[in-house]
Amino acid sequence: MAHLIVFGGLGMLAGSAARALLARLPRGALVPPPWCELVVGALWATCGCGWSSGLLPTRWLPLMLGLAWLGVAAGTVDLMHRRLPDALTLPAGPLALAAALPLGAPVVLRAAVCGMVLVGAHMAVRALAPAALGAG
Repeated sequence: MAHLIVFGGLGMLAGSAARALLARLPRGALVPPPWCELVVGALWATCGCGWSSGLLPTRWLPLMLGLAWLGVAAGTVDLMHRRLPDALTLPAGPLALAAALPLGAPVVLRAAVCGMVLVGAHMAVRALAPAALGAG
């Protein structure tokens, strides 16, 4: 139970930081409280429970917490403003690869290859139907 409270509380602080960051972006995204706080808190509490029960290995924890934070921040902007800020998406790839380092070189390599495939698919859709996707 303590892990639930600790991870949930830290997640709520991380959600508050996400909301503050989104407001400070060059094309800021104002998000009313407590959406980011509650969702990141719930996701981090879930990760904490999984970790404390042994279902989520320790080496996966940084990656899962980081992706939960990024998913909420990016998803919120996308839902509210129909865009994904470069300030979130550009550092996301290298940071996700760095968070995957504890999982070993094969996992990092697979993640990098999958990222390149995703970029290639995005570029193909953008070239075939420019109105379907943004350029970012």
